Amino acid sequence: MLSNDVHEALFAQLSQDQTLQGLLTPGSGVVDAVPRPRSFPFALLASVESTDRSTDLISGAAHTILFEVWSRATNRSQCISIAERIEFLLLADDWSAAETQITSRARLGCVTSHDRQSRAFVARLRLRLTTEPH
Repeated sequence: MLSNDVHEALFAQLSQDQTLQGLLTPGSGVVDAVPRPRSFPFALLASVESTDRSTDLISGAAHTILFEVWSRATNRSQCISIAERIEFLLLADDWSAAETQITSRARLGCVTSHDRQSRAFVARLRLRLTTEPH
């Protein structure tokens, strides 16, 4: 499970970036739940899958994090720009959590598509963070 301090540090890293905030709808931004009413564009922390990576000597975990970026622009470029900024910020070495050390960061991939029901483009960005206690 993603620790609370990593979750908080991740959201702090994203919310403090003026470039990212300028790309997102004021008031929506990066969220844990779909905003009501939906104001496009927004980025959703859609899921976190955690796997135990402990050894005999060190406890640790790998976290696969899925962000969904939603946009009603006329093409995918807005989704892609936002996903690229999230990727840049979370793969950077300049952020950390108070009680948990982030030992590695990696991009797993990004898929874009069009959702007919919502008439929106969506980019699904997958990142991996590997953590262990300080």
